[in-house]
Amino acid sequence: MKNRDGWYNHAYRRNVIDMHITDLDESFLSQFRAEQYVEMLEKVGAQSAVIYTQSHVGLCNYPTKSGEFHKGFKGRDMFKDVSTLCREKGIKVVAYYSILFNNWAVEKHPEWSMKLSDGNPSHITGRYKHACPNNAAYRAFLREQIKEICSYEIDDVRFDMTFWPCVCYCDSCRERYTKETGREVMPEVVDWEDPVWAQFQTKREEWIIDIAKFCTDAVREFAPGVSVEHQVGPVINNWRFGISSELRNEVDFMQADFYGDEMQAMFVNKFLYNITPNPMFGYETSSNLSLQDHTSLKSRDLLKSKLCVSMANGGAFVFIDAIDPVGTINTPVYDVMAQLFEEASVFDKYRGGKMRQDVAIYFCTNSKMDLAQNGTPVSEYAKAGVIGSDLEGSMPHLTASLGACDALSRHHIPFGIISYAQLEELSQFKVIILPEILVMDYDEIEAMRRYVAEGGILYASKNTSLVTKDGVRHDNFLLSDVFGVDFGGKTESDFTYIGPAAKEPVSGILNGVNPKYPLAIHADQMQIRMHDDTKALADIVLPYTNSHDLSVFASIHSNPPGVWNGDAAITEHAFGKGKAYYCTAALESEPHLRTHFADLIKYICKEPLSFESDAHPVVDMTLFEDGDMLRLNLVTFQKVLPNIPLYNICVKVRTDGKCVKAVRHLPEENLLDWKEKEGYVEFVIPYLDTFTMAEIEFC
Repeated sequence: MKNRDGWYNHAYRRNVIDMHITDLDESFLSQFRAEQYVEMLEKVGAQSAVIYTQSHVGLCNYPTKSGEFHKGFKGRDMFKDVSTLCREKGIKVVAYYSILFNNWAVEKHPEWSMKLSDGNPSHITGRYKHACPNNAAYRAFLREQIKEICSYEIDDVRFDMTFWPCVCYCDSCRERYTKETGREVMPEVVDWEDPVWAQFQTKREEWIIDIAKFCTDAVREFAPGVSVEHQVGPVINNWRFGISSELRNEVDFMQADFYGDEMQAMFVNKFLYNITPNPMFGYETSSNLSLQDHTSLKSRDLLKSKLCVSMANGGAFVFIDAIDPVGTINTPVYDVMAQLFEEASVFDKYRGGKMRQDVAIYFCTNSKMDLAQNGTPVSEYAKAGVIGSDLEGSMPHLTASLGACDALSRHHIPFGIISYAQLEELSQFKVIILPEILVMDYDEIEAMRRYVAEGGILYASKNTSLVTKDGVRHDNFLLSDVFGVDFGGKTESDFTYIGPAAKEPVSGILNGVNPKYPLAIHADQMQIRMHDDTKALADIVLPYTNSHDLSVFASIHSNPPGVWNGDAAITEHAFGKGKAYYCTAALESEPHLRTHFADLIKYICKEPLSFESDAHPVVDMTLFEDGDMLRLNLVTFQKVLPNIPLYNICVKVRTDGKCVKAVRHLPEENLLDWKEKEGYVEFVIPYLDTFTMAEIEFC
């Protein structure tokens, strides 16, 4: 995607004011004042503002010929009034449009609605009505709306809700499915080992990319100089949303809103950093506790922590406010954000550069499911709602990815989150982690094989490379030659252990583990057969009895280890110029084993890390290279806020043989004492509240 004028590369502070307001009451939006709106934006120092042209409600906030104008504005062109004032203040104008959530359109044209497998409209139990992207008449309407929006002077168009809220079985989807696959009947049972279902899911993902391209192309036609973004938040959600990382090809930069905890914030910011086609990605969250709570605000400390996580990973922070139904704005929110943005702005001149990422966690958007749910009717997902049920939340690959993220962060190992977009760039990473990837595409498999053959180091766990995106479960790992092991089934017990290798114990991993008391795995494990040139680094240990058979047990409460049969649990195998490490369990998914997982990654990473530190595990670090400077970001986002301040953090940063001129603590630029030792520059960060930086200048 062409980097147009690149306004987003330097817009660190951004705002959205949600305006999903009906006109059922004549007072709704009657008190809206463009002057107050822009006054609040100016107060916080917003560099860009997302201004609603319409909303999920579907009513337009400008005089429209193709849709219906919101009655509350009484003929005033809200969008023009606000965007004009924004431009006068130097604030970039981002025009908001809700693509597939459009109540007015579906109410006016019921035939445009998405349909469930039973024929009912998708909105049968909710407030949101969904127009199907495959409906030709709806597309024509959408194009007219985009043409109207592009007639205004704008800098960007934000398309929201570019995803499936359900599995749609409307006539338009059925017709397109038959035309493209030759099959008359759309599948209604989820089964990732069924090629028919797998192809259907691939089509659903293609259709989302297609509607995104349709909208992006329309903007390019009607307003060639305007940038485009699509909401990609559900890229980490369940398969049902149908979003893949390839959506990046239809945007100028990535933007997504998230509402989770500190670990989610860290994960998605690192993911967005690598996946965005151009800097700078936007990390967005609400100033309210949730989108459903109109009055309860997040604490200042929580907003600051989320802002700083984004800043530490090279992103822009976008805060979402929600307008009152009558059109007024909760001004205290802007008092808080004005302070936070002002505090963050002192770091503006130190931002930029390229992040050093020694280790990469590969997040596979093909694997956002649970193979244990094979055979579940699609209708069960419809009953579960959009988000929040056990069906929606069960994603072993995401669990393992988040676990790996947590382990690497806590142990200060420089890392990033990558995806399909980086397949041609794998060689830049010392180690790549494949955390229980349930479903892989063939090009992903070949890219990983090539990476190891050319000298890379790979860690993979459990199911990785057994099932492919075409719905085929293979008899052996497709990366068997790389792993140096063959698949031999699974343990019968779903409570197992990993202990030191009995034949040849290995120092550097499983530190402190007594062979009599191995590491507990709260799951089954793969059983493997090692190739002759493969080495066992750890062994599987089984309980005395099968945990499934409740009639026979050794200890009534637990499943103590008792069977050492010599089966390998962690293996090492040389392949080409590189090495592969395979684990029969998703070690990274077990919260109590994060230290052992980090130790394993340090063991397999043969080269010195870009930085090391004795900082408390709640500190996450990122390192950016910018010309003759290295800048280290330190951020702490603690579970209980406000953050407890941390003092005297020792840091070592690899110099790659360069001569150090000075080390400064930013933003005050106070000089820090430093020394060079064994290829590193060592210094102490005196104080960390939530966020700080250190700068290393070379001669």
